[in-house]
Amino acid sequence: MITVICYFIQQFIATSPPSSWGDVAAAGESLRAAGPAWTITSVMIPLALTMLLYGVFFILSEIRGNGEALVGYAKIPMVIGLAGWTYTAGITITIANWAGTDAGSYITVWGVS
Repeated sequence: MITVICYFIQQFIATSPPSSWGDVAAAGESLRAAGPAWTITSVMIPLALTMLLYGVFFILSEIRGNGEALVGYAKIPMVIGLAGWTYTAGITITIANWAGTDAGSYITVWGVS
């Protein structure tokens, strides 16, 4: 629930006009305008996802029998997804707080997403 709320807060505070989609300068300005609110929500989302993933792993660890191998394979993509989300959150925090970022950081965020 925390993740969903923080995600929607991010979508409302850092909006750019539809005509500027793909424009790195406009995206950077919207992130810089959001500033501290973007930073707080970007830290809370990976923390909440980590707590959710820990709970899911706890439930999945109780599965025995035929589904045990399938559960083992299901854990790997979840960890990769969490790592990607955490990585892009760190990059966007950097963009929001320090001016002078280049297009490469946005391309990295868009590529990982």
